[in-house]
Amino acid sequence: MKYRFILLFSMITLFGFSNGFAQDYKTAIKKVLDTWNDVAKKRDTDAFMHQFDNSDDIILVGSDSAEISMGRTDIKKFIGSLFAQFSFQWDYQSLTITGNENTAWAFTDGHMSVTDNYGKTLVTPYRFTAIFVKRGKEWKWKLYNGSIPKGEE
Repeated sequence: MKYRFILLFSMITLFGFSNGFAQDYKTAIKKVLDTWNDVAKKRDTDAFMHQFDNSDDIILVGSDSAEISMGRTDIKKFIGSLFAQFSFQWDYQSLTITGNENTAWAFTDGHMSVTDNYGKTLVTPYRFTAIFVKRGKEWKWKLYNGSIPKGEE
């Protein structure tokens, strides 16, 4: 009887810990996505790059066929050219976050708003997938892959 109680108590404790962890990383990734939205709206290239892992094997793939950037230098150049012309904001109508202790991934489906230097805004259906790695206490972007479900307009 004593061993059954210990086994049951251990399972409940382990389940409670893992469930708490799941909520913690999901909350952290949601916060990372909110920051992503904020810095893209403000066109802050340095803050945008700070969100990426500090390695050269990071990848950003946009919705257009030519929008493939690999490594910090290439991504910073690409983002800098975009932010010189546009600000961006995403409406996550659907958001799925999954992961483990050191890796997480997110899928969003919703809309992207692109505002040009004259204040004109284009809203289009948009979805993206992202992979994050945990570095210390922070979650960093490793891969971004965006798409327009109905194609470029």
